Amino acid sequence: MAEAIKRVYKFGHDAQGNNVTEGNKDMKFVVGGKGANLAEMANIGLPVPPGFTITCQTCMEYANADNTWPEGALDEIAEYRIDLEERMGKRIGDDDDPLLVSVRSGAPMSMPGMMDTVLNLGLNDRSINGLIKQTGNPRFAWDSYRRFIQMFSNVVMGIDGDKFEKAITAAKENRAFINYDDVKKALIRVGIGTEKKSRSISDKEKRITAFHEAGHAILFHVLPDVGPVYTVSIIPTGNGAAGYTMPLPGEDEMFATRGQMLQQIIVSLGGRVAEEQVFSDVTTGASRDIKQATDLARSLVVKYG
Repeated sequence: MAEAIKRVYKFGHDAQGNNVTEGNKDMKFVVGGKGANLAEMANIGLPVPPGFTITCQTCMEYANADNTWPEGALDEIAEYRIDLEERMGKRIGDDDDPLLVSVRSGAPMSMPGMMDTVLNLGLNDRSINGLIKQTGNPRFAWDSYRRFIQMFSNVVMGIDGDKFEKAITAAKENRAFINYDDVKKALIRVGIGTEKKSRSISDKEKRITAFHEAGHAILFHVLPDVGPVYTVSIIPTGNGAAGYTMPLPGEDEMFATRGQMLQQIIVSLGGRVAEEQVFSDVTTGASRDIKQATDLARSLVVKYG
């Protein structure tokens, strides 16, 4: 039997203060320049915050396989993430005292065009309350969350950072600082589109939209793995939607189960079903939902079997 490939190396101390680093300065072709230097600094006793490094080989295999993880890689990463949480005495995404980590790239040789850093991984709509509780500084916590969203969206998802800056600028409304409602508005503007309150719609359209969004909201509420509801609106948006229903993000998860994806498909069709039940007809407003459900179903079959 072939020996298992080691894909992750830890560095830093454990919960008792013992050095548990697995790498050293001579391993830059295994863990990259940053990973090797962090390991060496931990080995000589410098106070390096605990962490772990994914090997260069794993990154290359992922890239060369059309962004598909090598077999067993995600399981090993999950093991080291749990180990890091135990060493730090905190948990990523925790509601009371979340562990926040930074994600950095590091090739064996420094080169231009490397991936930018993602800071504050571990913040979400729930764990931010823990950061506020620990720091006593809501403005700092929300600004940290804002930075994480912008970095993750740009580095990982390829979304233009200017969209976030423009949304936040619009939300400030000439004030010198932003608050929770501003961030909420900015997130909605980026994810859904700017609300068009000036757009005139008939009472009939308002009623249809209300029942349509209620169909989504009810399913978010009753299905166990896709809710609860974050916000609902029947105000038209800049991307052409007559309204929207957004769920509250749950705990950060590396995987989505088949059951979760099926529930997402069900929620996507909730608006169309509500229209049929109440009005015995459907509108073109359900077309976005049908496309989303179709894309999810295709992914479920093609990507995940």
